[in-house]
Amino acid sequence: MSKRYVVYLVHADQGKSARVLRARVRSALKLLDIPGDLLSIRSSLPPVDDAQTVRVCIYLGSKRGKGNASCHAAIQTALERGIATFPVVPQGALFTEVTPEILNEFNAFQCDGRDPFRRLSQVILRTLHLTDIQRRVFISYARKDATAMAEQLWEALSARGFEVFLDRVSLDTGANWRERLFEALERKSFVLMIESPEAVTAKGVEMEFNYARERDMGLLTLTWHQTVDRGLTLPGIYEKYRTHLPKSALRSDRVGNVRLKSHVVQKVLDEIESRHAEALLRRRRAVLGSLMRALEWQGISFKGISQWSLVADMVARGWKYDLVFSVTPRAPEVPDLYVLDSARQYDKGREADGILVHTMRAVPSQTAGLLDWVIAGRRIKSIADDEIVRFVSGL
Repeated sequence: MSKRYVVYLVHADQGKSARVLRARVRSALKLLDIPGDLLSIRSSLPPVDDAQTVRVCIYLGSKRGKGNASCHAAIQTALERGIATFPVVPQGALFTEVTPEILNEFNAFQCDGRDPFRRLSQVILRTLHLTDIQRRVFISYARKDATAMAEQLWEALSARGFEVFLDRVSLDTGANWRERLFEALERKSFVLMIESPEAVTAKGVEMEFNYARERDMGLLTLTWHQTVDRGLTLPGIYEKYRTHLPKSALRSDRVGNVRLKSHVVQKVLDEIESRHAEALLRRRRAVLGSLMRALEWQGISFKGISQWSLVADMVARGWKYDLVFSVTPRAPEVPDLYVLDSARQYDKGREADGILVHTMRAVPSQTAGLLDWVIAGRRIKSIADDEIVRFVSGL
């Protein structure tokens, strides 16, 4: 694709931290199968901006850096150019001790807990939109024995910045629970399953798993040791999608409620971070790949204009306008249409029609009405990924 991505590291005396962060970013790119040459990490800003480059500026805070003139100048330049900029506060330090006043109104990344630079690398990739900035998870569990753990994970994930669906707190009273569950699955596109002994026979868990598997959604299964000991694991789940929880990872209260031990919660959250980014990228690539193959089969020329958008040369086939396609790995939403509408202006003096390709097979009427209202007056529309071949064949 034509876009390139750059991370600017600004610091006065944080060379070791910069090296560790570089390594973590490279590891994250490799894990997600993102070409390494797509992103570069630099220590200075160029004199002129390139419109095809997406940037983020990271200030690695220190007491020396707070009063360093070069750091101040680099941060000022980044802010003036509209580059996303945020400070990183070292473990044990106070924000005001290590951060210039110019960044006082910016939320900082706090280096605490286990492997903070791994978490920071994930924040950077989301800021650059190399991974999905909206992290959403659907928790599937059996109420009989896993409610306490489900609520524990809902709280921990929410604190980490995830949007989480948990039926006990996410379903309104009187709502059609089956319809809402399927809609939530489509919107989240990543399922965190608690494979407790009762989950194996729970019809709801089976239904949610089958739905997620049929639609190639992201999946991470937390498998209790009791489930394995009793030979009760759910069929159809590959071991690569399982994280086994030994007895030492769990704790029970006086009434038998099972939860994760606190140090295990952090490990599980880190695993979810990685699996979520990997799954959503895989799903988005699959949709984009299907679209590209369909265009090739019809002999339609196309080129990439961003990581997840391409333009099909329809003018060469006698059309008045070209077609810009944009893909999302979830249900269609208003921000997706905004991105698509912006992408239609892909070249100076040229405008294209726009097609949003999403993964929701049946869009609820209320959502469809909102999207139609947004689309009104614009030459854009949305289609589901299972409609790609039919749609392209009709061009």
